[in-house]
Amino acid sequence: MRSEITIDAMNMSCFFKRLKANLSKLIITNIFFAVPVFLYGTAIFLVCFFVLKEINIFLVGTIIIVASPFYAGVCRITKDLALDIYKSKNIFSLFIKTCKENILSFFLIGIVSYIFFILQWYAFHLYIDMTSVSAVFYFPLILSIIMCTVYLFLFFYIPTMIVTVNLKLKYIIKNGFMLVMLGIKRNFFLIGCFIFLFCLIAALTIFLYYPILSFIFLILVGLLIIFSLSSFLINFVSYVNIYSYIVQPFENKVKEEKRKVKEEAKKSLSNNENPDNLNTPDEYVFYNGRMIKKSVLAAQQEQLNKINNE
Repeated sequence: MRSEITIDAMNMSCFFKRLKANLSKLIITNIFFAVPVFLYGTAIFLVCFFVLKEINIFLVGTIIIVASPFYAGVCRITKDLALDIYKSKNIFSLFIKTCKENILSFFLIGIVSYIFFILQWYAFHLYIDMTSVSAVFYFPLILSIIMCTVYLFLFFYIPTMIVTVNLKLKYIIKNGFMLVMLGIKRNFFLIGCFIFLFCLIAALTIFLYYPILSFIFLILVGLLIIFSLSSFLINFVSYVNIYSYIVQPFENKVKEEKRKVKEEAKKSLSNNENPDNLNTPDEYVFYNGRMIKKSVLAAQQEQLNKINNE
């Protein structure tokens, strides 16, 4: 893990410089993610249109679950590209390796996201309809919007933390909520970036005028760049918070633990230069580069002596 952060979250000139330098890698990464997701999504919509004859939100929502494990690879690669620490020679192998290593965590995140999506879908429709009956329902509607916003902010941090730090998922989620509050400025900055990106794509789609051209344009955007670009932007802007509040304190803690171990090792070595000094069998000594109990060391020496005598 890198010992110091080298990005400025608000330096957009640096963002575009790294974007330009890594554009081909972003396109390749996006294709790795988009192809399986598009194939599954196409199958789902074919079932909805030709078998069910309607859009089934429960079925369509499963795309989230299927896409989640593949997003692990996107997140890892785009994080390395955004931080300018990408070193792998084979993008595909790194993508697959990251997906395999984090499949369970991202699958669980996908299931939670699916449930959240379904609940919010029906909540929005219910509250919007009920506001015509009573203004009281504006309160739960606003509450739902806030919950969706917080969940989106969590998405800025949790996937990156999963592929970066070796923590249990519950601690990653806990840290995610902490970063949502501590990184509120950058969170809204990202929201503004995504609104601008959405408006840009919408404007280009309208500019093409012909529906078939607009459809092809949207397919190409989705297949080639939009997912990896979004992840690249998220990591470039938000990783400074992850580093400052999660990675750096963890590195400092590890360094402190290593320092204490070295001090204990030196102390033990100075007091136990002779490994035959085994008066306290449960005491640890530093011998041959590792900490070992005197009783264990005595047993090993006794066994070695027997072998030599034979």
